[in-house]
Amino acid sequence: MRPAHWYLFLFTSGAASTALEIAGLRFLAPLFGSSLPIWGAAIATVIAGLALGYAHGGRRAREETTILTVVCYACAGAIFFLLMPAVYHWAKVLPGSVGLTLAYAILFVPSVVFGAVNPLAVQVEAARRGEAAGSVAGRISSLTTIGSLLGILLPSFITIPFLGTRETSWVFGGAVLLLSLPLLFEPKGSPRAKSRGPLISIVLLALAAALTSLIPAPPDPDTIFAAETPYQHVAVKQYGSTRALTFDATFGIQSVYTRERYTDGYWDYVAALPAFLPKENIRVLVLGAAASTSEHQLQKFWAGQKTFEFTSVELDGALFKIADAYFDPPERTTVAADARAFIASDTNQYDIIIVDAYARELTIPFHLVTQEFFETVKPRLAAGGILVVNANATSSDNIWIRSLSRTMHKVFPHVRIISVPKSCNHEILASHNPLPPAEKAGPDINALTRVLEAGESPRGTGLLLTDNRAPTDWLGISALLSTSENNCG
Repeated sequence: MRPAHWYLFLFTSGAASTALEIAGLRFLAPLFGSSLPIWGAAIATVIAGLALGYAHGGRRAREETTILTVVCYACAGAIFFLLMPAVYHWAKVLPGSVGLTLAYAILFVPSVVFGAVNPLAVQVEAARRGEAAGSVAGRISSLTTIGSLLGILLPSFITIPFLGTRETSWVFGGAVLLLSLPLLFEPKGSPRAKSRGPLISIVLLALAAALTSLIPAPPDPDTIFAAETPYQHVAVKQYGSTRALTFDATFGIQSVYTRERYTDGYWDYVAALPAFLPKENIRVLVLGAAASTSEHQLQKFWAGQKTFEFTSVELDGALFKIADAYFDPPERTTVAADARAFIASDTNQYDIIIVDAYARELTIPFHLVTQEFFETVKPRLAAGGILVVNANATSSDNIWIRSLSRTMHKVFPHVRIISVPKSCNHEILASHNPLPPAEKAGPDINALTRVLEAGESPRGTGLLLTDNRAPTDWLGISALLSTSENNCG
């Protein structure tokens, strides 16, 4: 293997080792979500694998080490990388604990193998060039680290968005195998020719592994549409007359569509808020619009009584087309942007501001629940307007709800907590002034406004959430795992 080929091989192996991590995070999301603990555990798994691989490679380097040794280790890592789509493909139908173990194992094992490549390559390079180990280690580490940078940027911005996660694993794993091919054509009698058989077996096994991910998994009969967006796995499911939008691991439903009057969800209570606004033309801002169920219900409830001007903000802009195709949203201004970035640059005022962002399914992104965020929202809320934040917890006395309401009360003088019946949802309302009595709008809406009027005042306890400290993942997950006063029935 010529020097240029050798260095390119090491560079590509470094790229594959980090592309493995990026692809793994993407594969994990549809199975287990993309919360901070899931990501943290995945990154820790990869780092632990690399650390073990470095140690193993250092011990292995005491024995006779050749370029072929390094290539075989890298190719073995490529095999596991190519196996990854098939493993996650079938893990969807395994029991939760088995699927979780398998999902993290397929991250751990190739990380160990790729980790061994660096010390082995240093040993080969030092022996070949007769240089000090420190000098060689610096050069090899620099080369593979630059490759790792490519392994982060290329999947994040090009291959995963435009080719797909499975194809990304094929590109990087295949590149490692492709660069190993010259060793298959060593002249007969060459010291490395005797290893052609095992290497050919590795390549064939890798190709077979890649093809297994093309075998269809058992179809979900409820799913009528599914797609990978730049941010998440999205599915539209049909349950009788109700259509639902789910993200990633489907821990929750993000939007629904039904021809019935009610959705039987928190969206109905959000849609009853105009009863507290004595005006006919209402400006509504939705931060985290998903498929625009809130907008749809507002329009449905108040048709012929009030008119709305909707601005729908959603980080994942691909959801707007999905909403138009499957969820019949009303006319609205759509903005594909981060909610906080949008609110910081916006100059309009709104009568209703809805915060319903659930990119991680279980919890609100931390930067949308802090004191600094609500201070940015405050001037955007018109006099007499209502801010509503949708949060999940088994009880209104949970520390998550207490912390969120305390933080909102730090900015807004009037805060009210509404526990949505037969649900884990809590609607936390905030306003500049006390809410006036609800106007009478028919028995279907009046039943909802009575629940809103019976809301609780904040208890004043809990954490004050700030940009510096807002452990929303832990608070949100513990709020749903709590069994005390569970009202999620």
